[in-house]
Amino acid sequence: MMAAGAGAYLAVLADVTVDAGLVAARMRDLVVRIGAHLTSPPRRDGQAV
Repeated sequence: MMAAGAGAYLAVLADVTVDAGLVAARMRDLVVRIGAHLTSPPRRDGQAV
């Protein structure tokens, strides 16, 4: 799990045999490319503030 924008996180589930370093690098690359689109504005009572 890593921060991916204001109020947003990117999480990945994987098998124990995964190359954790490679997954982390790919997650970082993805956040760099699309992180600005993953923001979530604050909400109060289900409504955007």
